[in-house]
Amino acid sequence: MIEEKVLVESTLQGDISAFEEIVDAYKNRLFSFLVKLTLSRQDAEEIMQEVFIRAYTHLEKYDERWMFSTWIFRIALNTYKTWQRNAKRHQTLPISEEIVGRTESGNPEKAFEMNELRREIILLIQSLKEKQRIPLILKYVKGFSYHEIGQILGISEDAAKMKVFRARQTICKRYLDRHRGDLS
Repeated sequence: MIEEKVLVESTLQGDISAFEEIVDAYKNRLFSFLVKLTLSRQDAEEIMQEVFIRAYTHLEKYDERWMFSTWIFRIALNTYKTWQRNAKRHQTLPISEEIVGRTESGNPEKAFEMNELRREIILLIQSLKEKQRIPLILKYVKGFSYHEIGQILGISEDAAKMKVFRARQTICKRYLDRHRGDLS
């Protein structure tokens, strides 16, 4: 965190290599986050480039009271929302194993069941409205605290907790609705 402040100050004083270090430190995390939102590596790459351009051009507005990661992820989220509005991307999203992850199993039947469950969870996450999907990804995929999620989304910590809770509740309800007959 102290190193980030030094890098920000150096960048503001014209040291381009300092900003390159910031890019190197955040490019993988931002790319991963954006892939989970867009479900497209190409779109995520395009948005990420815009994020770094915006971060560089607005670096003087960075408030050191915030964690730098929170600030740059907020820029990423806002850039994604702008991209989504401009591209009018309201179509069904393709399945992405990057969202849920993979598990290995020595038992082929168990591996098949886990793969089916993973696919179903991905579909359930994709079916969430954006206002529930984004906080859920920030919490469980990117590992942000509720406080950080609140800062990224511009809401209170309690509101962030509620959004994640409601997203989980929605996924559970939809899962149970789909499998009501299977449970008897």
